Amino acid sequence: ANGGTGVLLKNLIISKMAGVLSLADTFELHGNLEYQAGDVEPANSTLVLKGNSDCVVDSDAVVGNLVINKGSTGTTSGAGVLLADGVRVKGSLVLLSGALSLADDGGLFVGRDISFEPGPWQFRANKSTITLDGTENQAIAFGGQKVNSLNVANTTGSVSFVDSFSASRIVSVQSGAKVKFGSMQTFEFERFMANGTASQPITLQSLTEGQTWNLCIKQYPAICRYLSVQDSNAAFANKVYAIGSSDLGNNQNWQFEVGGLVSVTTGAASATSPAWIEGTCRPDTTSITFSALDIQTPATRLSHFGWFLDNTNSPMGVA
Repeated sequence: ANGGTGVLLKNLIISKMAGVLSLADTFELHGNLEYQAGDVEPANSTLVLKGNSDCVVDSDAVVGNLVINKGSTGTTSGAGVLLADGVRVKGSLVLLSGALSLADDGGLFVGRDISFEPGPWQFRANKSTITLDGTENQAIAFGGQKVNSLNVANTTGSVSFVDSFSASRIVSVQSGAKVKFGSMQTFEFERFMANGTASQPITLQSLTEGQTWNLCIKQYPAICRYLSVQDSNAAFANKVYAIGSSDLGNNQNWQFEVGGLVSVTTGAASATSPAWIEGTCRPDTTSITFSALDIQTPATRLSHFGWFLDNTNSPMGVA
């Protein structure tokens, strides 16, 4: 299907029972995109959502580049666009004007850049998850907005977060990912999960070497594994613990755990009735067992970094 300058559509229904539907050029859509069946190859085509009425891009629809440029309906942001669960944008997502909403408990997949332009517009993340799963470099500019959950799944190109944004739930980064953050920008996440492997570490760096990027983890201290980190200032909230990781310099409020044996910190004078000892451990410790007179006794976890043992024989677990 070929578009081109001046191709205007009210509604678009995709229901191809055999073969592949290939899209080219530019389509301007004023209504809904309904997906029923068929394989779609959008290539480098562009779908522009325009007009003064609300519209829906259907579940599991696949598009190339998606530009949202809705006209005014008496509000400052313009008409609404709902991206239903499973929409895949293989190209770039651009928000120029309109009210963009993501589906509750839904997923949006983006293969290239995201750019929220100056506006006017509104963005409602709801309880969605945005997955960045491209194979080339991706530049992400949310315009200071709050997303719900974000998953960085691009492990072949780099993902650059150009400007500040926040996440009300989880930001997760897959092993092997290379992530860059805008210098002097602030990234505020409720939770942060970044677990690389020894063979595929995760890289976290500034877009401008030597200039810091600010990381604020609000709910829990982040316990990450196999990272290479540079120029990160995490001093605004919880400390970030990086196990088996590399400190490339200019990091604040990070603790790089390389080894770390279990230790006992209780003095002998404090071992009174009931018998009690306590100590420290690595945050990824799953169990501590003491053996005395052929009797094995499990310890109880006090925190991510501490444990205690008394004569109640409590099992290991976060208290």
